[in-house]
Amino acid sequence: MKKTLLVFMFMLLGLNMTAFAGVPKSIAYQIMVLNPENGRIMANEKVALRIEIRQGNESGNVVFGQDFNTTTDKNGTCNISLDIPENMDWSKDDYYFATLINGKLSGASRIASVPYALMANELSGVITRSELIGTWKLVPNTEGNTADIDNGEDIEDFTELSYTFNENGTGTSIQVKKPEGHGNTVEKYKTYTFKWAITPTGILVLTNMLEKSTGEKNREYTRQYHAHQFPIVKIAEDKCMFPIIDTDRNENYILIKQ
Repeated sequence: MKKTLLVFMFMLLGLNMTAFAGVPKSIAYQIMVLNPENGRIMANEKVALRIEIRQGNESGNVVFGQDFNTTTDKNGTCNISLDIPENMDWSKDDYYFATLINGKLSGASRIASVPYALMANELSGVITRSELIGTWKLVPNTEGNTADIDNGEDIEDFTELSYTFNENGTGTSIQVKKPEGHGNTVEKYKTYTFKWAITPTGILVLTNMLEKSTGEKNREYTRQYHAHQFPIVKIAEDKCMFPIIDTDRNENYILIKQ
């Protein structure tokens, strides 16, 4: 039986950018195609893609659609360019990217960091591997971290949020949440260990991920993931917008290199 392909899409930020008053006519994307059963990259495969932007929810009204016939490279990626209308109002509602492979829906995900980056209009380029190596931490009073970026999560919800990327390709991420202020609720603590790589277009690829969590009543659990991919948006020197590693959320915060 033919396996369904899992498609990850990322905006190649910094290309054809304008102020939010004029959304880019053409937006460049890089797509990484993975096998959802084992997380392995599908390299050198022909794929027929249809990309849709849906309004409101994953099955919402299609406000844009474009078709592509392409082939993934040796890294399982391919590049496309979406000709999105200039009058697209990203602030009007939530929008979702839906990906169809050979006419079948592969998945849909909420657009999170892309509109923020467009509105910020302060990108300085794509981060390199050497720039990424080191420890990055959340600084709550940093400009740009004064409010939630996505999903209603306030910066003050975190007492600690950090990423550490080692030269040997290993890394960790730590998330500590404040008490919710009722009952005997304790801080939620999560530690992620992983192997990492950064693509030439600024896509962070995490593999061999292991999560160790401590939540309410100090209950501990461990779970493992096949692979995650995230765009890292470089805002300025030693200042980037990072994702929050969590299967239930899709959020981004600005971190400072230490």
